[in-house]
Amino acid sequence: MTAPSTTSVTLQAALERREGMASALTRLEDVLTSHDAAPSDVVAAVAQVRDELCAHVAVVEDPDEGLFREVTVRAPRLVHHMERLRRDHLELVDLAGKALAAAERLHDPPLPELMAFVHSEASALATRLRAHRRVGARLVYEAYDVDLGGGD
Repeated sequence: MTAPSTTSVTLQAALERREGMASALTRLEDVLTSHDAAPSDVVAAVAQVRDELCAHVAVVEDPDEGLFREVTVRAPRLVHHMERLRRDHLELVDLAGKALAAAERLHDPPLPELMAFVHSEASALATRLRAHRRVGARLVYEAYDVDLGGGD
């Protein structure tokens, strides 16, 4: 979704990170459903999601120019929603690290048990990220009256 031209620079940066995360999640899900994905493909997809997540956290939680700071000023009633999202960030970064560590243990050809474990970890991460994105979209809608869509 492209933000309206009246969108703040802070919100625009967050929306760009959102688009990057959507692409990374789609790639991860494509790799996880592929029957011929090489271990290196799995590692790359999980790493991309982890990197996009870390970039997202940096943009929204920046104490000087982050989205949460802007929302706090704009709509202080939403602080409790941001606290939930901050907790999610900690948990999601941890999940991403665990999924990546598991993926990095894959060999070619991967052991079926380890591949199943990596698939489970990465799928759990993708599911949690999709839920987090929905909560984030609601926060943006409430603070800016910008509908990001709920298509995740």
